[in-house]
This record gives sequence, structure tokens and C-alpha cells, in this order.
Amino acid sequence: MSERIEQIISSPYKLDEVEQETQNVKMFRFSPTNDQEVAFEPGMFFMIEYRDNDGSKIKRAYSVASAPGSKILEFYIGMVGGKLTSKLDSAKKGDLYYISGPYGKFKFSQSENKKSLFIAAGTGISPFMSMLRGIEGNGLDEDVVMLYSVKTTNGIIKRDELNSIKSRTKLKTIITLTKPEQNDVWQGYTGRITKELIEKEVEDIGERTCYLCGSNEFTKAMTDYLLVLGVKKENIKKDVW
Repeated sequence: MSERIEQIISSPYKLDEVEQETQNVKMFRFSPTNDQEVAFEPGMFFMIEYRDNDGSKIKRAYSVASAPGSKILEFYIGMVGGKLTSKLDSAKKGDLYYISGPYGKFKFSQSENKKSLFIAAGTGISPFMSMLRGIEGNGLDEDVVMLYSVKTTNGIIKRDELNSIKSRTKLKTIITLTKPEQNDVWQGYTGRITKELIEKEVEDIGERTCYLCGSNEFTKAMTDYLLVLGVKKENIKKDVW
């Protein structure tokens, strides 16, 4: 059983780095202003809060992508034009935000069979990056299959790092494009993740602990597929946007 994790509440964090990760997604790295360390398990989320000069506050929840034990909190956030994302879209290095957490019961724990299945859509890869970085960093002998759905090749988050992790761990990645563009050079799957795709690529599905992250519609569909394929309900863990 995991030890109780202490939370930070509205702790000031400085924006250290902003990168355009994909056409619509930016990567944000925050560091504590007071050297405060926060413990979290891969899969958990934090609340990011913006404070305006008039005293108003805007906060939203985002899964952390950093490896457990890191002081730096890394997030992949879609620029969707919302109240907070509009602020983040114009954010600059050195800006101050307030972070609370960690929260959530969506946590990776090494399975008895040492076999896991990760299924993600878009920025739903965030908690899985934390999990994969933790698996690699801690030298865990976990056999991971990851099914990842994105619109185009330009929408693949951390593609190079995924390939790098794959070369050093038991990670198998299957990426499918739902809206490939004409200039996409792609020989992999296209279309949504289906029951047939899961069945084909994960032959030992019944032996795996399954983790899902995406929209409510996406996670519901994936859950239905897994149950039909014989996965026990207790072996399905979900993080729903």
C-alpha cells in the first residue's frame, strides 16, 4: 500500500520553460520558488492557478508528466482557448503560477504479472509519460504496451523520447492517426483505437493491468472493449478529462 502523500496548497511556482510541443499543445515546466519538494506518484494530477491583478483566480487540473521524485513539474496542455489556457498561451518564462496537489487515485503500481497496458488519446499521454519515466528511472521490469491515438503525425507528443524509452525498456508502442494529413509519411495504423486493434496487438490482454486516459467518450469506449475482451473490471484504471 502506498504511503500517504502530503499535498501542497497554492504554492508559488515559477514558469521555467515553455515549448511548442505540437501544433496545438504546449509543454510547461514549473519549479518551486522556495525549494519546496512535493512527492507524487505517476498518474496523479495538480491544480494550476493563475492570479490576476484584480484578485480573481482561475485554476484547472492537469496530469503531471514529470518522473516521480522530480522537483520540476511538467505538463502538456492543449491550447483550447479556455480561461486558463488563454493565459498560459501567452505566458512567459519567469511568470508566477500557484500549484496545489497532488490529487487523484489514478496511480501506477507495478502489477503482479509485471504487465501493463496504457491507452491514451492526445494529451492523455501526460500521466503515461510520468509512468514510463518512473519505470525507466527505477529500473522496473515492467512489460508495457501503449496504444496511443492522435490526429496527425505532428500531434505525437514526445515521439523521440518514447522511442528512446522503448530502446531501454520493455515498451511496445502502437500509434494510430485519426485524421492523417496528405503530407503525413505514415505506414502505421489509421483510424480510432478499436476492439479489433487491441485484440490484434495485445494477445495477452487478460494478464495486464489496463490504464486509460482521455475524454469520457474515449475511456467509456475503451472500457467496453476491454470488458468484452475478458479484462476484469478491477484491472481497469481510468483518468477521465
